[in-house]
Amino acid sequence: MQIILQNTFVKYSLVIISGILYTTSFEPINLKIMAYLSLFIFIYTVSNNDQKSSIKLSILFGFTIFLFGASWIFDSLYNYGGGYLFLSLLMTFLFIVIMSTLFIPLGFIINNKVKERSHILFPYLVSSIWVICELIRSNIFGGFPWLLLGTSQSETFANILFPLLGTYFISFIIIIWCMNSYIFC
Repeated sequence: MQIILQNTFVKYSLVIISGILYTTSFEPINLKIMAYLSLFIFIYTVSNNDQKSSIKLSILFGFTIFLFGASWIFDSLYNYGGGYLFLSLLMTFLFIVIMSTLFIPLGFIINNKVKERSHILFPYLVSSIWVICELIRSNIFGGFPWLLLGTSQSETFANILFPLLGTYFISFIIIIWCMNSYIFC
């Protein structure tokens, strides 16, 4: 499988598919399991590339998530913000680019620590970075807490944990599970 990832088209396609799968775990499609599959593909692709490619792939992953998951921003700007098509497209594009750059630390950490993957604390490090990025994302621009990983798991086993521990802890648990699944595969 690693030979396949040497093809640039394949690795970028996998990350785009992974980002699309991530957004399908939210309403209206609501396929909760796709969040796990998406993360597994993303982690596998990023960890089996060089560091520069991993950072690019992380940005592309974030870009795809927000392109498909935050397209309503364009609709709001265009229909309720004066109807300027170019300005609405530009503002939406800039928003998506800014939000996707918050995935850079993930690509850097996952790839930079490949040698330490077998270390027991590695999944906790990646999970912590993911949650920190979600916290930053939730507070930037006055708050954008959409498309948080933990939120995708509402109406599942996590309903018991939401009131006690919150969305960020659910995100933390999911990333740990995906990282451990990757490490032990």
